[in-house]
Amino acid sequence: HFTLFLKEEKQIKHKDQQIKIMVTTETTTEKGKETTETTPLLGGTTGSCYCGKLKYEVIGPPQGVAACHCIPCRKWSGNPNSVNILVAAENFKTHGEMKKYVRVADSGKNVTYNFCKTCHCLIFCEPEITPLKVVKIGTVDDSDFVNKLGGPNIEIYTKNRFDWCPPYASAQEQHTDM
Repeated sequence: HFTLFLKEEKQIKHKDQQIKIMVTTETTTEKGKETTETTPLLGGTTGSCYCGKLKYEVIGPPQGVAACHCIPCRKWSGNPNSVNILVAAENFKTHGEMKKYVRVADSGKNVTYNFCKTCHCLIFCEPEITPLKVVKIGTVDDSDFVNKLGGPNIEIYTKNRFDWCPPYASAQEQHTDM
């Protein structure tokens, strides 16, 4: 068998407008069967949970990268903070079964946590205070995409940042809360 990789610019229609994205097309041929998989590059990306039963795609570039030091993010991630890509709702599509958990945030509005029904991996949050999806950066499949983002450009809930955690050098904005 052989595998062919091709990088190309592609036009897609999204919300009645043409968007230009870069994609990698992987074509594998084995005993007369041909399989083709197309993956968006920096114009978009794909991601999945640990078991692979819940997948998503991001169409177009993210709106930003946020490091959140709120207590719920620390508890969900098991880390001093969570790093997330911020994606316009209309540019985010999921495939697979999800479970949801809803809590009331400091703002008094709901935050919905969406995770895989099978492995319980948290994929994204939906805070009512913003139309953006807050996608956990560790679920992105393409490490090159994540590296090209250059780190968080905003940090929130810095009042909860541990003393031994320095601010992200890439974060131009710092907020003590949301």
